[in-house]
Amino acid sequence: MRIKIDTCVFSMIGQIRDNHEDNFYFFKHSLKEKNTGLEKMLYKTIENDNYPVFGIFDGMGGLPYGEKASRIASLMLKKCVEEESSFSMKEYFKITEERMNHYKGGKVKMGTTASLIRFLEDKIEIGNIGDSRIYFVKGKKLIQVSKDHTEQLLYDELNIILNRKPKLVEYLGTKEEGIKIHPHIKKISYSNIKKIIMCTDGLTDMVDDKEIENILVNEESIVDNMNSLITKVNQNGGRDNTTIMIFKLERE
Repeated sequence: MRIKIDTCVFSMIGQIRDNHEDNFYFFKHSLKEKNTGLEKMLYKTIENDNYPVFGIFDGMGGLPYGEKASRIASLMLKKCVEEESSFSMKEYFKITEERMNHYKGGKVKMGTTASLIRFLEDKIEIGNIGDSRIYFVKGKKLIQVSKDHTEQLLYDELNIILNRKPKLVEYLGTKEEGIKIHPHIKKISYSNIKKIIMCTDGLTDMVDDKEIENILVNEESIVDNMNSLITKVNQNGGRDNTTIMIFKLERE
């Protein structure tokens, strides 16, 4: 089956942050090591069978070197995709974790989320660790297919008791010796998938799933989707770095 895919990405620092700890991998593009995002969204159409791999990363602000962690995750994905003869999502998570644990002799604390998507001939492979989410639009429904690696308490309970969002329990980065990561990796059929969105929590903390669903379902263009989502984030305060990648699938 041949699939035409329109895709775009945008990344912004937000309204109150001083540095940008998000990153991404999009057709060899990523953010450099400086505290700015993109000036405009990147857009591309894929019309052949050589579908690339995409990724988004959210460096952990609670740890030093969050910006460096997301940059390493992006560069390691670039290396795995562009320099290796074959790509393994499981191997990517493994070697990126090792790279961060050995950065500066393992003497610095760093961490990042990572969410990846890979288009295969008959299935879509997704993988994630942390809470940067992946959603599919099937029919008129937005369905989360990634797994949030967070504390097993309800968000409302944490708001009431601790006045904070759930803490990450798994991520890519430096940890105590012997602690292993368990990335969520699965393959899903193309059946009935109209759009896909990957995003850091700069979007999902500011805009609820129902609003995201309404925008993706009711606006056909992914450029319009992106503009509407970024507008919503900013209207709601834009407190965090935000990175969004959207895909529109058409069967040929």
